[in-house]
Amino acid sequence: MAEPVAPEAEVPVAPPAEPDKDETILDLLKEQSDVIASLKDEIQELKDRPVPTSFKPMATPDLHGGDLRMKAFNKAMDTPGNAASTTKQKLIGTNGVILNENVVRQYPRRFDGGSPVRLIRASTREGSDTTWGDVLDKYEIEGVGVVTKPYWLMKTGQWKWQVKIEGLEVDGYADYELEPA
Repeated sequence: MAEPVAPEAEVPVAPPAEPDKDETILDLLKEQSDVIASLKDEIQELKDRPVPTSFKPMATPDLHGGDLRMKAFNKAMDTPGNAASTTKQKLIGTNGVILNENVVRQYPRRFDGGSPVRLIRASTREGSDTTWGDVLDKYEIEGVGVVTKPYWLMKTGQWKWQVKIEGLEVDGYADYELEPA
């Protein structure tokens, strides 16, 4: 008969060795210290670089289309027959749109560039209750000047003019405020 077999003795198996927590933390700290040291070196390199004496500013976006309008204006002025002067210019309405020739014929201009004009003393200032006579008396001036150019055709069908009057600095004058001198 077979002899009874003794059960094999179990060999104790050691659990996997866990790394020492203190050593792991030290290793991580050393890695972080190395990273910090390299960043400090990069910062020092950037500080040591020479600063440019001039720089080109960043282009700001044109939010209102002014660049496009300026290009269109310059292109229109470069075409033959269009001169940027007081007598030859593109006539525009209050909204900035170039006027059609039919509109210009329908609302003829009373003055040209260089025309002598006088403020009508009885006319009221645009947007005010005072008359031009009151203003002329206050500044003790005659109110005679020269038309520089037409600004635009107002919604009322009258032209707005740029006029050089000695002693007054006004943005523009409407047709009803001026008469030939």
